[in-house]
Amino acid sequence: MRILALTILAAGACSAQPEAAQPEAAESAANVCWRVLEVVDGEPRVQAVVRDIPNLETCAVRIEGLRMIEERPVTGLYNAHYIFATETGLTASPGLDGARVRVFDAERRQEIQAELRRLMAEEAAGEVEERRGPRTVVAPPPITEG
Repeated sequence: MRILALTILAAGACSAQPEAAQPEAAESAANVCWRVLEVVDGEPRVQAVVRDIPNLETCAVRIEGLRMIEERPVTGLYNAHYIFATETGLTASPGLDGARVRVFDAERRQEIQAELRRLMAEEAAGEVEERRGPRTVVAPPPITEG
């Protein structure tokens, strides 16, 4: 079985304040994982979480990490696809109001959450030395139809 390496910053790095942008800029920026901060008058305001992300699944893990840290739903954006991390699911859609599809099945999502919890616990316990780059979470690829 193919293993997909997903990266996530340690818990402390997720609180960085990168620049905010309009959704049009975010939708056209390739391989950037964005966080939707708020929707005002139907227009989302977004903030870059990390650049050079290889795929939607990797961005979804980053967004899931933010949801776990903040203990509330978080919406992300990657290559013109919105990512919705809620207590009940991790889904994606080409629009804020479009049909949503699962990014990971329940079992895979639990594996990812367990690894994220482990990384956050290490960080909280001071077991992580000076940050030497992104952390790696290993998870199977998403389910593909076919």
